Amino acid sequence: MERLPTKEGGHSTFLEKGKKSIEGLKTENIVTFDLLFSDDEKEILRHIKLENNCNFDISDLGENELIESLVAKLEEIGKNESEVVLGLANIVASRAQDFKEIMSKEALCVTVRSTIPHSYNDVPRWHSDGTYFTQEDDEKVYKMVFPIFGANTLFGETLDKDRYEELLVESYKNDEINSDNPEIWDVEDLKIRKELDVVVQRLPDAGIEKASVFLVGHEEAVIHSEPAISIPRIFVAVLVGSKAQIAEMMAAR
Repeated sequence: MERLPTKEGGHSTFLEKGKKSIEGLKTENIVTFDLLFSDDEKEILRHIKLENNCNFDISDLGENELIESLVAKLEEIGKNESEVVLGLANIVASRAQDFKEIMSKEALCVTVRSTIPHSYNDVPRWHSDGTYFTQEDDEKVYKMVFPIFGANTLFGETLDKDRYEELLVESYKNDEINSDNPEIWDVEDLKIRKELDVVVQRLPDAGIEKASVFLVGHEEAVIHSEPAISIPRIFVAVLVGSKAQIAEMMAAR
């Protein structure tokens, strides 16, 4: 399966914009830039029906083409016409492949999460990402995220680093101790998230139709959270690395 043709915007412009934007990572741990959907892509997005929660990871190391694998999974999000599913797969695949080229890496893993409205993230779940695969001593790993539609990821900075880290430890303990008791886990989880929200200051909203690239798996990894989900949301995350690194990550999932 090949990429659908686009008019203005789309794949090539996003690639160029991304290459310029990541220059900011020399001095910052996060950069944000436009997704630059083409007119054809926007038309595809207007016809998407998001009816089911769905969460999956796909790498470009498998036997099937990335777009073919995406189509098979994206069919699960709702009753969409085949050309709409293919168009959505093209949007996701093109940005993921562009990010791999932008970062000069060999392989990629793309995560797609479709979510129908719920109240869990009305209070953010502030956290930073640990390591996804074995890194060289001085290697920095960056993750790209963006919503196809729905709110963008929230980003923040700690106001009290010591208390933030204490609360993260409490969260890990809650997962370990109360995972078999959902009622207690829910109470503790909400309490911890409310306290975290006090010690994290939100950064300005990235806005709609924006991709963010940020540091993960590092002591300065960027703090973030899913947004409140009051309307259906399709979220995409992309990690890139060597073939060995992506294979290692996929084997652990």
